[in-house]
Amino acid sequence: MSKEDLKIFTATKAKSPEYEHWWKETFGIVETVPTIEHLGIGDDAPLRRFMDLPKFLHLIISGRLFLPRLAELKQCDPHECDAKPDYSQVPREELERRVIDLREFAPKSAIADSGFGSGSRYLPALDVADSFDDRVKRMSLDELKQAAWFGEHSRLKQELVCSCWYGGEMESDAMWRLYCEHVGVAITTSVSRLKRAVSCFVPKLFSEHFKLSLAKVTYEDTACCRDTTPWLIKRPAFRHEHEVRMYVDYPFARALGFDLLVDPYRLIEAV
Repeated sequence: MSKEDLKIFTATKAKSPEYEHWWKETFGIVETVPTIEHLGIGDDAPLRRFMDLPKFLHLIISGRLFLPRLAELKQCDPHECDAKPDYSQVPREELERRVIDLREFAPKSAIADSGFGSGSRYLPALDVADSFDDRVKRMSLDELKQAAWFGEHSRLKQELVCSCWYGGEMESDAMWRLYCEHVGVAITTSVSRLKRAVSCFVPKLFSEHFKLSLAKVTYEDTACCRDTTPWLIKRPAFRHEHEVRMYVDYPFARALGFDLLVDPYRLIEAV
């Protein structure tokens, strides 16, 4: 069912028993144990998280681990997720489709002479879908590349959430100073413990296939991400973090982030 079909169905059937049943069976919230994908990271590899004492107590008492949106991470590092994908091998038709699919993340004004977000001349917002599509089809290839990345980057800031862990073999004085300046702790866990400790609430539609991913951050030039996803690249100045990210690209995380339910006794190996 397309977004437009869903809007029509919602508008016409919102008060009917059929609609209520369909909504419950499709989008009703259920608890699920997510799959955790961890390519290149062993089940027993140690993962540490440095935190101040209030955050540690919140984890223990509430049994919840909060994954903030990428937008919140960018407040600490404005260059977060700035590495642009290489669209040189992407056909024009595919770029057009991506830009049109990301319509809701386009700026409020359509840009006449250049890709979205380039700072050039603006036109009033286009309310008619066909007019937006026509504007996209008239863009040059370079403009399409800019527009595709602007839309995708805007989407990632709102929908990708992640939790940052330290994957170094030894403890780090720099990490203690950064995240536990006054009173804090470092908890140690592993992938196998995470698998046993976490669950979450998601719409029923996603419950059987919902997964989290664990991956090491690469520290290199952030001009282009090449074969690496842009949220897994940081500047070499952050190399001391040895960061491992647990993340999910989740379209319903439009609040400030996403909560994982955690059993602290299964999660924590050492403090």
